[in-house]
Amino acid sequence: MSKWIEVWMDHTLDPPYILVVRGTAAGVEVFDPREMNRLVYRSADYDDTRLWLLEDEYEIVTGRMSIEE
Repeated sequence: MSKWIEVWMDHTLDPPYILVVRGTAAGVEVFDPREMNRLVYRSADYDDTRLWLLEDEYEIVTGRMSIEE
């Protein structure tokens, strides 16, 4: 699996609440930058992660940035 990141946000809050989603070889991890990048969710499956985010009304921020190593 390629490495990638996405930004998801809850736009109903002011300021919007942002979470960072990272794809790794082991699966998908969700980090909270407001809590010193604390890991808040982990799954082997992207669809499970997406549903978890949508349940809490997060929306993906358009665009994805590839990570160069």
